[in-house]
Amino acid sequence: MKFHWRDELCKFTGGTVDAKGNWTGGASVLIIDGDKTKREALYQRVLTEMPQYVILGYEQVVADYEMVLRLPRDFIVMDEISCCKSPASQRSQAVKTLDAPFKFGLSATPMENGKPDELFSIMECIDPSVLGRAAVFDRTFVIRNQHGWITGYRNLPLFHRTMTEAMVR
Repeated sequence: MKFHWRDELCKFTGGTVDAKGNWTGGASVLIIDGDKTKREALYQRVLTEMPQYVILGYEQVVADYEMVLRLPRDFIVMDEISCCKSPASQRSQAVKTLDAPFKFGLSATPMENGKPDELFSIMECIDPSVLGRAAVFDRTFVIRNQHGWITGYRNLPLFHRTMTEAMVR
């Protein structure tokens, strides 16, 4: 997927990629990939060369967390953001700590099919202010049994209106 995004950036910015994957023209793009030693060298290149775009996967955010935190970020685009729907996953927890002035989450999974608690976790990655603090969200939208397990949801029209303001189809 990382190389697909590189190719799309290439098309959008007027660059070219030859059959060997060599990039020329257009915006500068660096893909973080490979074994740990190669990735460490690529992170250093980011810090010295300052490419316009850095592409890395969620697996690098978790495995290389300390190095990822050092990367400059004007914006973050998270493809397949639905993979962050579990609030307890390492992936979700790591992504939620990344700051940038602008953050976008993309998904081919219809968000209407999700559960409000999963969408809460996703929105924590993108913009935590949309749904507020976890305790308030839980009291407003979640029904739990005596064991604390989710048994249903409430105030769904309000939830839908709130999410409509933050989502684009």
